[in-house]
Amino acid sequence: MTDQAESLRSAIRERAFREPADSRSASARVVAVASGKGGVGKSNITVNLAITLASAGKRVVVIDADFGLANIEILLGVVPEYSLRDVCAGRADIRMALTEGPLGARFISGGSGFSGGPGMGDAARNKVIQSFMFLDRTADIIIIDTGAGISENVVGVLAAAGETVVVTTPEPTSVADAYGLIKAACAADPGRRPDFSVFVNRAEDAREARGVYERLDRASRRFLSMPLRLIGWAPNDPNVARAVKRRQAAAIAYPDTAFTRAVRSAAMDMIGQSAPERGGLAGFISKLFG
Repeated sequence: MTDQAESLRSAIRERAFREPADSRSASARVVAVASGKGGVGKSNITVNLAITLASAGKRVVVIDADFGLANIEILLGVVPEYSLRDVCAGRADIRMALTEGPLGARFISGGSGFSGGPGMGDAARNKVIQSFMFLDRTADIIIIDTGAGISENVVGVLAAAGETVVVTTPEPTSVADAYGLIKAACAADPGRRPDFSVFVNRAEDAREARGVYERLDRASRRFLSMPLRLIGWAPNDPNVARAVKRRQAAAIAYPDTAFTRAVRSAAMDMIGQSAPERGGLAGFISKLFG
C-alpha cells in the first residue's frame, strides 16, 4: 500500500508540473476570491473550490494573499517550508514555495507577518515577476485568496485580477460591504471592465440566495453600469466547522455534504464559463506591483 500511495503522489506531482506543448502562449486563468468583511467563509470556499477543480482534472494553484494572516495551510493541515514572503525576500523561488495539497491542488502560503510585495525594490520585484512566469506555464487556474475587507492590498489584487468571486452572506452588513468592495475595485481601475461573480454563503434556501444576488446586481447595474453573475450559493452547513477542526477541507472530510455539493456546482459553473483574457499570472503580478 505504501508503494501504491507513493506512486499516486508521484503521478500527481508529474501532472501538476507538466508544461503544455506550446508554453510560450500558455497563460493561467487568474481568479481572485474576496469578501467585504471577515467571517463569511471566504477561505473555506477558496480551498474547497481549488480541491474540486483539481479533482476535475484542472491544474490548480492557490496563492494566499491574506498577507500576515495566512490561514490556507491551517485549513489544509499542512505546514509549508517556504512562503510568498520567502520568495519576495529572495530566500526561495516559486517552485520551492509550492506546497502540495489534497488531490493535486497546490498552494503558496502568504507567510505570517508579511505585509505584501509592493514595497520591494525594482530589481527584487522584477525577479519575483519572472519567477511567477513558471506558474503561468504549469497551472490552468490560479486562485488568489485575498484578505477580508476593503484595504489597499485587497483592492489592488482585485483591480489586477482577471476575474473575482465575491463571497457574501445574507446578513445586511455583509451585503453592503460586498457592494462596497465591488465599487472600490471598479474605482481603482476605471478604464477596465471587471468580471465579478457572487457566491452567497450560509443562505436559508435558494430563494434567499437569489434575493441577495439580485440586490447586489441591481445596485451594481444602476450605479456602476456593471452586471454581476451568481456563481453559486451554500447553506449554513455545520460540517464545514467540523472539517476546520479536523484541519481538513470539507470536500475531503465530508464529500457528500450540502456545502461540498454547492462548491462543486460553482466549480462546474466556472469551468463552463470562458475566461477573460487578462495576460495570465505574469500580467496579474505586473499590474499588482505596478
